[in-house]
Amino acid sequence: MKLTCKNCDKELNIPDSKVPADKTFTVKCPGCQGKISSKPEVQAAKKEEVKAEKEMTPIDLEVKMQESIEGFLEEFEPGELTALVCDTNNMESIDTALKELGYRTSMGESAVVAVGKIKFNQYSLILINERFDNFTLENNPVLLHVQPMPMATRRNVIIVLIGDNLKTNDHMAAFARSVNLVVNNKDINNLANLIKRTIQEHERFYKIFKEALEAEGKI
Repeated sequence: MKLTCKNCDKELNIPDSKVPADKTFTVKCPGCQGKISSKPEVQAAKKEEVKAEKEMTPIDLEVKMQESIEGFLEEFEPGELTALVCDTNNMESIDTALKELGYRTSMGESAVVAVGKIKFNQYSLILINERFDNFTLENNPVLLHVQPMPMATRRNVIIVLIGDNLKTNDHMAAFARSVNLVVNNKDINNLANLIKRTIQEHERFYKIFKEALEAEGKI
């Protein structure tokens, strides 16, 4: 457990085994000889913080370490259609499709960059190759990051999963992977039409729901 002296800012490391459970305790600062107190609620907060960090994926941890030095935050115009592309195998076809649909494209050069950008930006569309950054479909960090998105965020983004092992427009596969559309690489040249149709279906699905939220002044 780490404690910091309020008088001289010196940090003190105390083995967890010597920290009293659910009790306020005081130790002497080795720097200024003042008293450092720790309350039970502070100890609990520290434990929760450590627990949360242990549960983070390696990609999340790397993003957290780089938050202060990497330029994840992007500047977009209000109302601009934005797309994050996590696919280095189909860039030409994807770029052509997105230009046709009027999207401004941002590249996720790696899984770390992609997850970092998703954390700090709101994209209208996210395209993910099943083997992006040499990961498999099952351990794809970007896909694993977007799957548990809160519904308030999720309903405002279209997620497309692309790969050799997918059947285009397979709704059950899309549902199982928590994405809006799955596309086989063989159909990548028809991507613009597939995305356009998916957006229309998505808007019809949420139309009544959004109208109800607007009527209640919640959006």
